[in-house]
Amino acid sequence: MNTMTFTMKRPLVILTLLAVVLAFGTLSAKAEDSDYDGLDDYWEYIYFASYSEDGSGDPDGDGLSNLYEHDHGLNPTFTDSDSDGLSDSYEIFIWPSNPLNPDTDGDQMIDGWENATMGDWRATTANANDDLDNDGWPNIEEFCLGSHPNDADSHPTGSTNWYFSNIAGDWVSGQPHLTWENYFPSATYIKITRSINGGAVEEFATGGQDTEWTDTSGFTSCCSGGYATYRIVAWYIVYYQNHDHFVYLGEAPNDGITFSW
Repeated sequence: MNTMTFTMKRPLVILTLLAVVLAFGTLSAKAEDSDYDGLDDYWEYIYFASYSEDGSGDPDGDGLSNLYEHDHGLNPTFTDSDSDGLSDSYEIFIWPSNPLNPDTDGDQMIDGWENATMGDWRATTANANDDLDNDGWPNIEEFCLGSHPNDADSHPTGSTNWYFSNIAGDWVSGQPHLTWENYFPSATYIKITRSINGGAVEEFATGGQDTEWTDTSGFTSCCSGGYATYRIVAWYIVYYQNHDHFVYLGEAPNDGITFSW
């Protein structure tokens, strides 16, 4: 009798558990969109802190419905999801760029700036290292330094004031020593280049506002009757899109400082 009772109850238990699982599964699915407006509850709460919005709403006024922004991963409370200066709707319907990527073509210049200054980021003259206005400044450098890439009369502000002066060279404790006055901006990155006996150019980094540098490599002890030529090179650093951009500004002196031994 007991065996018969156990056999009869076991299917009932299994069916009961199955019903509970199905019920909770249904409730769980409904909880994702409790008001049936096509918007996940979690998404609504993140952006609106309530469930008052529906799929047809457009609280940021960019012409895209909440449902569209929900389905395409956009921000329904901000007209420019990637903060590139172009509204989401403009990038989707007018300007063929990615509203979730501020640099659609990956050239380190943001879409909005390219749109405003160069007209069409897809043009062959609109790449980073091109010089659209033929003024000697590549597009990427004009972007980094704030001038207009399509105006030959527009150059980075203050460029005429960037220079070295009173450059001198002498020996200090048997080592080549350079001194100079630095009139470059504080963000400038200074490097010293060296060429031994007219050979390959080597580079040595210094501080951005340094005014002296000593070659401590000890290369002069290897041989006699040689010479080394040094120049001081200035670069401007702009950090953008997780990259350091080194914008070349110039070097001095043009003929270099030569040490002979």
